[in-house]
Amino acid sequence: MNWMQRKRKQVEEPDPTTLCAWCHREIGDEEERVVRGAKMLPEARHRLDGHEGTVVSMDLLSTGGQIYAIVPTPDSPAIAEGYDILFQTCSKVCADTLDAQLKEEFKLGAPPGAPPTGR
Repeated sequence: MNWMQRKRKQVEEPDPTTLCAWCHREIGDEEERVVRGAKMLPEARHRLDGHEGTVVSMDLLSTGGQIYAIVPTPDSPAIAEGYDILFQTCSKVCADTLDAQLKEEFKLGAPPGAPPTGR
């Protein structure tokens, strides 16, 4: 095993449950979080099957970036409130920016989690 392989093993990946959905900054345990819920398109909900209780990444087709979404468990209050996914952000600025980007994705007809359109 060479030095680079040993070095790579020492670097831990951040826990995705601690990352901001928008800027991907790790949010500390004592930091405030801004959480917003969203509904998936009915034809895209099946993509969440088997991911309950985990964090998934979604591609933004308009920018080529990625966002992180939490898939709540079936007994979660978020599901009872009608949300399919949750976005955890590190600030109101990131939450508002994420909201604006999601609206842009919908305008383009390519919301995150939508089935491929054949482009």
